[in-house]
Order: sequence, then structure tokens, then C-alpha cells
Amino acid sequence: MGSNNYFRTLAKGILAGVTAVSIAAGVIGSFGLDIQADSNPSVSYCTHVQNIGWTADVKDGEISGTSGQSLRVEALKIKVSDSSYSGGIEYRSHVQNIGWESSWRSDGAESGTTGNSLRIEALAIRLTGELNDYYDVCYRTHVQNIGWTDWTRDGLPSGSEGYSLRVEAIQVVLVPQGADLPSSEDSTVYRFVDNKTVSYQTHVQNVGWQSNVYGGQLSGTTGRSLRLEGIKISLNDLPVSGSIEYRTHIQNIGWEDGFVRDGEMSGTTGQSLRLEAIQIRLTGEAANYYDVCYRVHAQNLGWLGWTSNGNSAGTEGMSYRLEGIEIIVCPKGLGPTDSRAAFVNIRQQYAQACAVLDQVGWNLPAAFNWCVMKYVKCATDPGHGSRYFANIGFTNHSGNCYVMAACFYEMAKALGYDAHQMTGVVPLRRGGMGPHSWVEIVIDGKIFVFDPDFQCESGRSGYQIYYKKPGTWMYSNYRRMN
Repeated sequence: MGSNNYFRTLAKGILAGVTAVSIAAGVIGSFGLDIQADSNPSVSYCTHVQNIGWTADVKDGEISGTSGQSLRVEALKIKVSDSSYSGGIEYRSHVQNIGWESSWRSDGAESGTTGNSLRIEALAIRLTGELNDYYDVCYRTHVQNIGWTDWTRDGLPSGSEGYSLRVEAIQVVLVPQGADLPSSEDSTVYRFVDNKTVSYQTHVQNVGWQSNVYGGQLSGTTGRSLRLEGIKISLNDLPVSGSIEYRTHIQNIGWEDGFVRDGEMSGTTGQSLRLEAIQIRLTGEAANYYDVCYRVHAQNLGWLGWTSNGNSAGTEGMSYRLEGIEIIVCPKGLGPTDSRAAFVNIRQQYAQACAVLDQVGWNLPAAFNWCVMKYVKCATDPGHGSRYFANIGFTNHSGNCYVMAACFYEMAKALGYDAHQMTGVVPLRRGGMGPHSWVEIVIDGKIFVFDPDFQCESGRSGYQIYYKKPGTWMYSNYRRMN
């Protein structure tokens, strides 16, 4: 509301019933520049707001739209009046599901949509003709989850792109050409938020350096089993100072001793060494206003979860290559969230499994034999998850089929196998069907069954068998728990 009063007072001071001589001699204190009496153009505008419709015209820096009501601006109209110069005003909007309008609207024409429930996400405004020779048009937007952007001018975008955030209000004002941008205490540092604030490229096995990509795009490959070997990351046109720093975990080397920054290479080339993990962070003012978010595509695991601001992404202790990466630099709190793990450290995630493997040997048969343990009745609800059942088995070295399968699953994963704990039903001796759990492992593209409880109860081998093998149980209605 303070900005409205300020600009309303400014406009009244210019347009009130004062003489042409006093206007010509007057100075607008806010901008520190003279405005001549024979050229006092005014800009007026209105917005079409969700649940409200078209608002009344406002002018010269007043607020059109709403704030604090979570209502989207869907369309807008802008025009210039009282100008002695030729020319006018043009504008266009970035609209939900449409993108930037292909042509500029002008002089009161509608930009955006009505009746489609589509939000405007960004806008750009510019002057034309003689008016553009003497004046600049300045504007800012109130954006969902961000607040008021900082002022910008003359055709540059204001708002956001790629974040699905609505514009909720706008302000527009004309100032003499070259004058300072308006200043408002409630402005943020952001003028326009998009995904082009970070660019990066990777060195890929058999490919070499790929071209730069921008925030959220894939660098590297998926589905081709090609390792990342090096990476370069740069910031682009942030409104604040700072750098981007990063380091990688490299095959046979481990974590690099220090971070590199701003387009320098992390990793190696010409040595056939895979990247296995990465850490990325911002410094300076950039770290105060932005988050750097990233996720990686890892061998055998696919896309891991998103993480941010210096945390590790990838794997350690598994000898898995990184194959792809996506990076975003965005205003604080706007990054993607993910419940999946972003970093897998075998010693951390499977500490109990690794402790047993240290005792019995780091191989699959030894792990399986350890899991053929004393049978004890336990819960059979798969909703508890593998970690719950594995903790019982590693603590007591006894349990039911779910416990035995969970322990073997975790040791198989620690050994680097593509393993999955299964839940389903098998025939019971007394008749009917009962809940059961076992492990599937994919080896050379084939699925094998590993069932410690089958071996425990039947005395026959449950190691690396296959479904419907004679003499084994008939597994049905089964699914993977992980």
C-alpha cells in the first residue's frame, strides 16, 4: 500500500493544476530529473484477476491486482495518454501452458487470456516511436511465493518462467530516459526468475565434452551405460555477487581435496575414470538468496533424489558410475523436493549388512547362508519395509521369512547386486495360502529367486532358483517391496 501512496502522490504532483512554468522548472524528487510541461505522458493499466474479473484502471505506479489473496492475474491492458510524442506502448505475457505470446500487444489491447483459468507468469513492456526516445517504462510484478520482484525496464522480462508461479499484481511507471529505476523497500533482489541462471557441461565416455545445457536439463546420458568423467558449472547473470563451487568423487581417487569454481573442470579426462558423486554449493551473496539443487543418474540405480547446497549426490563405496546430472539454481525455497535418497554410501546405508559381510566374507553365497537363520514368528506386514525387518534379523540372527529376506536383500545391495525384496503368498502345509517374502536378483538380465526361508524350512536349496522350478514353492500374487 505504501508504494501506491507514493506513486499516487507523485502523479498528483505532476498533473495537479499547477502552471506550465512551474512544472517546467520543477524537479521530481523521487527520480531527481526534470519533466517538461509539454510532455507529461501517463501510463494506465488494468488486470483481469481470478474470481474478480477486470479491475478498474490505475496509473503511474499504482498497484493493479492483489497480494496476499493467492489470486492469479490472467490478462492485462496497458496504454499511454497525455503524450505530445508519437509512439506508444507494447507488452506481452508469458501464459500458463502457452509460453510467451508470439506477438506484442499495444495501446490498450488485451494480453493474456480470459475464461481459460490460465495464469500470467511473466510480462515484458516497451515503448515505441518518439516516446521511446525520451522515456523509459519501468515495471515490477508480485509473484507467488516470491513477492515483489525488483524493478526492471524497457522490454526485459519480469516474473518467472519454468516454475509455474502466478503473477498476482503489477506496477508500471514512466520515467525520463536514463533515470534510475524506482526503488521500493518491499522489492526482492529478483527481477526475473528462470532456469538459465546456471549452465553446465559434462565430459562423457566415448563422447567427450557435451555442449552447455541450462538449469534442469540433462547433461550426460541415460540408458547407454556411459560414465561421466568431468564437469564444468557456471552461473549466469545473477543480480547478486557470488560463485558456484563443486567437487567430485572420482574412481580410484575419492573426493577431490578442494572445490573448483565458475567453469573450472572437476574430474578427469583421458584417464577413463568414472565420476561417482558430486557436491555443489554457492558462495557470497548468491548463497544468501539462492539454492543450488541437483540430482544424478547413477549406474544400476537410475535417478536418485534431489539434494542441494553442498550435500552429496551419487554413491560411494559401490563402484557405480554417474551417467547424467541435472542442476537448478533458484530463489531460496523454490527448489524441487524429493523423498528419495540423493546419496548412497554403502557403509552408512547398509552398516549392519557390511558388518556381517566383514565376518562371513564379501560374496553372495556367504551372505545367503548367514540369512538361513533360526525361524521365529514375527510381523508379516510388508508395509513395515525392509529396514524394519532387517534390523530384527541383524540384531537377533533369527526371524521369519520377511526378516531373512530383508537381511539378504541388504547384503546383496551392499555387494552391488540389483536386488529386490518380494512379498507374496505361497501354499501352506495345512492348506490355503499364506504370506511369504523372498528376494529377486537380476543377473545378466535374468531374474533369479533367493529364498532363505525355503531352505530353512524344506532343507532344499533356495539359492539362485527360478520361478516354477520343480520341487520349490509356487509363488503367486507377488510384488516388489523396493
